Amino acid sequence: MINNYLLDVRNLSISSITKSEYILKNISFNLDSGYVYSILGKNGAGKSILLKSLTALVNRSIFKINGEVIFQGQSLFEVSKEQLVHIRKKFIRYVFQDALNSFDPLKKFQYYFKNFSNSTEEQTTKMFSELLLQPVDKFMVSHPYEVSIGQVQRLSFALGLLSKPTLLILDEPTSSLDHINTNLFLRLLKSYLRKNDCCVLLVTHDFLFAERISDKIAILNNGEISPFFTVDEFTKNEKIKFVENN
Repeated sequence: MINNYLLDVRNLSISSITKSEYILKNISFNLDSGYVYSILGKNGAGKSILLKSLTALVNRSIFKINGEVIFQGQSLFEVSKEQLVHIRKKFIRYVFQDALNSFDPLKKFQYYFKNFSNSTEEQTTKMFSELLLQPVDKFMVSHPYEVSIGQVQRLSFALGLLSKPTLLILDEPTSSLDHINTNLFLRLLKSYLRKNDCCVLLVTHDFLFAERISDKIAILNNGEISPFFTVDEFTKNEKIKFVENN
């Protein structure tokens, strides 16, 4: 039965082809538009592989994947390769933790903002200004290796927002940001959600950040995921458990 969730993950399990133990076991959750969902977990908990598996970015020659991922009524493990590429390009955008390696070092940033952004030049300029990426022209003609790691992460975040996805997926989005830029990130993300009917799914090990940005929070531990809690429920009942286990 197909439900009306934006994203519906059903009994997703991932294991190494060469080993019998599971990395992720029977992961099930669903997401709706208009909310920020955070998945908390310590390093090595499987957060990144979970995110990549949602649109079949996991290498199937290395990992065995079972289960279903339904996006807007379509099973992403059953659609054609062409359909999957279209969905990734138009509806689902990732901002990876390793932002530097998500860009081709031989291409300037203007290539990405010209071909993969759905925004006007005015919107791009405004976004760059809000993320302290000035002057715009300087960054557009730069290669990824010519700017700092923090700037690459902010550029990746800008590209993700400017593409106006239905689902924005963020992997440890503040790992290379200082306090000032983390606050800018929070403000921009909340502003974006108010203006656009979209959903944000992020993973992080920073529970203080998750509390500030999220509508709902789940915990990934030992390959299994908890239910999503409201922030109040998490703060009152689950925060101490998470701190003690990490």
